Amino acid sequence: MPFFGKQPAGTSDVVWTTPDLVVGVACGWWTEADGLPRHASFQGVREDNPSGEVTPPERPAMRSKVTSNPASPGITHPDRVMWPATNETPDVIKADLAACYALYVDRTLARIGSRPLSIIRAPDGITGPLFFQRHAMRGRCV
Repeated sequence: MPFFGKQPAGTSDVVWTTPDLVVGVACGWWTEADGLPRHASFQGVREDNPSGEVTPPERPAMRSKVTSNPASPGITHPDRVMWPATNETPDVIKADLAACYALYVDRTLARIGSRPLSIIRAPDGITGPLFFQRHAMRGRCV
């Protein structure tokens, strides 16, 4: 068991083993509170590193509030809070959402690029009034 002291709750039926394989895993980002990978995907078994020599990757620096996003000039109000903070997570701002979308844009557009989409707009954030938009805004058609 890799834990000191008492075994965590809900793990009484877990069988602990000694790792002897090393695998590569890619992820979209790491959670701030726990340092766990989000949107992880298995990349394959790594035979170039013995399991005893592998250390966890360095956690990337957490983002700070964004005042502008020069890589995406079409984003207005990048600091707008889309989802307020909870006890476990920080605020999610519009720039964070755009960065998440950017990770998956190629695969998403390959599937839905030619289909019309509807969206729910939240100009004042998720706690403000919402409205349903079915038509592209003027000048935004692709």
